[in-house]
Amino acid sequence: MKKIILLLTCAVLLCANMAFAENANFQATITLAQPFSIDSTANADFGTLYTTGTAETITMNVVPIVPVTDTTLVLVSPGGASEPTLTTGQIIRGTSAPEAIVAQTPGIIYIVATQANVDLAVSLVGTPSLGKGFYSGTATPITVSGITTNVTAFNSLAIPASQFATLMVGPVLSVPAGVETGTYTGTVTVDVTAI
Repeated sequence: MKKIILLLTCAVLLCANMAFAENANFQATITLAQPFSIDSTANADFGTLYTTGTAETITMNVVPIVPVTDTTLVLVSPGGASEPTLTTGQIIRGTSAPEAIVAQTPGIIYIVATQANVDLAVSLVGTPSLGKGFYSGTATPITVSGITTNVTAFNSLAIPASQFATLMVGPVLSVPAGVETGTYTGTVTVDVTAI
């Protein structure tokens, strides 16, 4: 008789445990936001450089240029109170000593930081080329073989959210031998990525 009672008691406890196993549902929500936006850009301009007709690489080195920030775009634009000091940049040609950027202008990307202290990476897209509007001889474009940036200095800034900051990009030009003199122009595309 004791054995039967014990079996009945175990069966009742098992049913009680199973009755308290229930599912609960809730919703999960996440909002993804872009950590930065590009307000505008300024064009890179090497100005007038003299050539001997030999092949050469001309680099606009913008790594030393310290980026600046401000709450309004006009203050980080050329002529503004917080204009970046471009003369710390360099034009490098072959084995010649680097020359300070004076009459030249690097490409400037005006970043709006929607996330404070955003860090970026910058890379060249494709292999752009600069061409003349019309050629009197063989159409030989100048190739943009790379870029320099001051993104390391940019990433070291403590940029508050909603502020502008200047990101510099300097093209590296591969000039072929025997290229015609004149003005060459082309579009350079870079990929700016938050990291």
